[in-house]
Amino acid sequence: WQVVEIVRPGGEIYRDVRIPAAACGVVGLKPAHGDVPIQGVLPLSPTLDHVGPLCTSVQDAAWLWQIMAGRAIAAIEPVQTRHLRVAHLGGYFDRPIEPAVRLAFELALERLRTSGVTIVPGSIATTERIGQTYADIVLPEAAQWHAPYLDSRADRYRPAVRNRIALGRAVTAVGYLDARAHCDILRREVDLALATCDALIMPTLPMTAPTIGADSIAIDPADPAPVAVRGAMLKHTQLFNLTGHPAISLPIEAAGLPVGLQIVG
Repeated sequence: WQVVEIVRPGGEIYRDVRIPAAACGVVGLKPAHGDVPIQGVLPLSPTLDHVGPLCTSVQDAAWLWQIMAGRAIAAIEPVQTRHLRVAHLGGYFDRPIEPAVRLAFELALERLRTSGVTIVPGSIATTERIGQTYADIVLPEAAQWHAPYLDSRADRYRPAVRNRIALGRAVTAVGYLDARAHCDILRREVDLALATCDALIMPTLPMTAPTIGADSIAIDPADPAPVAVRGAMLKHTQLFNLTGHPAISLPIEAAGLPVGLQIVG
């Protein structure tokens, strides 16, 4: 077992189990929301906070999850891959993608097909509000919890973190409640996508690890407009923080920097 990472959707760095796992070439498991207790964890967004392990293998992640969730300890049982049917999410999750990530992902898909897994196209209908919905929940919840400290110890926060959390004070009650309601819509859409398959798959990150300190990045030569690094790194993971579905990032073969394959159940 390696390290346990606290998933805190929100804040300046938006820490997430799957993001560092994909960027570093290890396994990162985000259990279903509520599966692992968050008591004792410094909250950022109580509605969306998750706890999960970063490990060097799927078996290690399973054991650590079992311990953290209070489950019986057991080894993973192999499955017959020819019975598996997975949906490759396209659309929002398919562009922009760095060419190196796309190449590694396509190779992983081919290996799954060769092993007998059936891969079908999949989609999520409502994706245009994912980022805004995420912000309208995370930021006001963070601002509410941190309010006493922002008011009395503001100098102890890094300016970027302080300013990001403070944005939550501008989110209206109507905006917050609307975002919470939209989560229910997104949850139903993910459930619908899963209704005819065993899992959803996509790259965990649309790009490999960015340069430290970079604020923006051009991900795909086919769509060369620079995008914010924070938003790009959250793009493929934040939906499942909103819906609470379990998701795991697995390292896959890549020619250069690590690439992760995300599986959602």
